Amino acid sequence: MQVFLNYSLLVASVAAFIPNQSVQLRPKAIASDLCHVYVLDVEQAEKLMTRLEALGDPTEAEAATLKKKYPTAERILGEFEANVGEEILTTKNYKIPETKYYVTASVYYTDEMMRSSGYSDSMNVAIVVARHRYTDAMTVMHNSTSQVSYNADTDKVQVKTKVRINQRVMIVGLECQARVRTLHPELYK
Repeated sequence: MQVFLNYSLLVASVAAFIPNQSVQLRPKAIASDLCHVYVLDVEQAEKLMTRLEALGDPTEAEAATLKKKYPTAERILGEFEANVGEEILTTKNYKIPETKYYVTASVYYTDEMMRSSGYSDSMNVAIVVARHRYTDAMTVMHNSTSQVSYNADTDKVQVKTKVRINQRVMIVGLECQARVRTLHPELYK
């Protein structure tokens, strides 16, 4: 049984068996997963959690008021779309507020690095915290990386690291929500 990894090849093969039929190629849509980079100030987050737990079951208004008192407890530095495709790298850089540091976040898709049950596609994520920006967080020293099989069952992938900046302990992370779940979306249209 032949597996088609290329939509054009699939259409051409089907067309060869259906004489006098017109087979239209649909343009490839750019598929993407949704990612965000976040930073938690550990001390502020612990204080916020303690206060929220003391309230028991806080209303949304109470929780919002408390979150305003601890604005650095959790911050989303940015959100981005990671383009899904074979050997596609998406990298974004975000400055950590009130510091001289940046988070470089990279997402990379391939079918050559991790074989799992019936699949070879994988999603790789990496972050690095440094005083300057990088073009690829995957290849630098002191990065944090994670890899997951990328298929119909993939939901989320996350990588995080703990750093000390300006005498504060912070957790910096990258989280991606899988929306495509295949490196070959053209096969499933």
